[in-house]
Amino acid sequence: WFVWQVQDQGCGLPQQLRCAHLPHCLDALSGRGLYLMHQCFDDVRWSPRGNRVQMAKRR
Repeated sequence: WFVWQVQDQGCGLPQQLRCAHLPHCLDALSGRGLYLMHQCFDDVRWSPRGNRVQMAKRR
């Protein structure tokens, strides 16, 4: 496994915004990045606060 963690000092991403679906409106200004993250990595885990994400890719 290759594992990456990204964390910042912010207040985090709320639970309801961490979904892995494409936005309903294809012209939406946001949402594609989270979808791509879930498509590219085998495991994605968020901290309870939502300011840290761990992504893992099976080798």
